[in-house]
Amino acid sequence: MGSTTQYIDDATNLSGLGIKSALGYALPPIIPFRNIVRVLDKAGNTITNPAVEAEAQKGLVNLGQEFFQCKVSFELDGVKWDLPVDPVVAVNGKNVITRRYVSKFEKRGSIKECWSQDDFEITIGGVLIGVDNDELKMQISRLREICEAKESVKIICDYLNNEDTFNINYIAIESYDFPFTKGMENQVFSIKAYSDDGYSLLEEA
Repeated sequence: MGSTTQYIDDATNLSGLGIKSALGYALPPIIPFRNIVRVLDKAGNTITNPAVEAEAQKGLVNLGQEFFQCKVSFELDGVKWDLPVDPVVAVNGKNVITRRYVSKFEKRGSIKECWSQDDFEITIGGVLIGVDNDELKMQISRLREICEAKESVKIICDYLNNEDTFNINYIAIESYDFPFTKGMENQVFSIKAYSDDGYSLLEEA
């Protein structure tokens, strides 16, 4: 009798915790591909799941219509840093509308004026994973340095940078969170930021 193919996903609750913390509600879990447990057959060969391996190579996992797990890097002072595990990215946009109400107006509602587009609100939720506690501390320190920068941070992410999607290249980080996370070498995080198009302000003489 041939060996039976087995495959085990190491889906801990830290991924679900990270997405719920970042976006306010639970989404399908992020499964860090480096933590997938592979089962050996009788010959000692690793049994893999081709579908999951393809997703790992692709680097972009669609988790719904608006939420994506994708590769994200930050660049600050000319130094680029890649997040060790692909996070979930969510984008929210809105228009700024000035409404004017006319006294004794026969029609219902208001007159809409001054249409303009507000900043995109970006939420990034993921997990830092180190091979040991020292590496994890280094990753947390680096992410804190980026989040606490007193300037806009360059973000490198195909989903955000692409002109056909959002054309976002710089973000201004408003808040960040490192909630309690199970595991000595895991730390969930979430970041809330706004798009920054780098306007030039001119002063009148």
